[in-house]
Amino acid sequence: MCLCFYRELVIVALQLELSRRDAAEYKKQTALLWEKDEYAFQFVSMYVQNPALKVGTDYHFEALSNLEGELHIIGLSPNNDSHIFRCINESNLEKVWFYYFSESDKAIPVTKPYEPKHVEDLWKSLDADKKKYNCSYPIPNNPEVDKFIEAFNALSFDSIPKEKIINEINSIPQFEAAQLCSIVRKELEEQKIRGNPKSEDELVRGFGEISRIGLREGVLPSALFMLYIMNYKD
Repeated sequence: MCLCFYRELVIVALQLELSRRDAAEYKKQTALLWEKDEYAFQFVSMYVQNPALKVGTDYHFEALSNLEGELHIIGLSPNNDSHIFRCINESNLEKVWFYYFSESDKAIPVTKPYEPKHVEDLWKSLDADKKKYNCSYPIPNNPEVDKFIEAFNALSFDSIPKEKIINEINSIPQFEAAQLCSIVRKELEEQKIRGNPKSEDELVRGFGEISRIGLREGVLPSALFMLYIMNYKD
């Protein structure tokens, strides 16, 4: 949720707090908010009951802008994180080491000297390589599958060859695939609660959250989209 929306909710909360002087008006306004947006109602109620709570998230941008020496970045996707890179560019850092997972995320918009390294190199150095499995899922070799893969690449904003995606899927055992799909389903349910996307940017951010799950779990986003479709249940 963006900060501007938080501010709007705080304003609503303050208005409700003032209306508490009129019990009937307060009851009326809270009922209207409940009907309009249950999530907003919960947020506002929490704020009214606990006015000392801090609204929003403190990302410590000032501290990030004052960093010195070297910075090692792990688990960060360049998409939608321009504010973080802006802080890095404003800092006194001498060098940035960026561990990437997807080739499309290899380049980052920093003006400081930086060196990209594949995150698998880090896993190897820590003796934390993911265990490899050799599964064989029934993925037919036909044009329809190609269309799906094209769509998955578009959703993840990363063009991955079909063979690599299938190899990735076949390296994930069913128990792990079920766990991954459960995480994706939870994210989709949360997005559904927040309401349908109001713009193309919101739609893109929604797909981006799924891609982030894949990157966080060490799975190609395109492969994660395909796994979810393969394991989809109503």
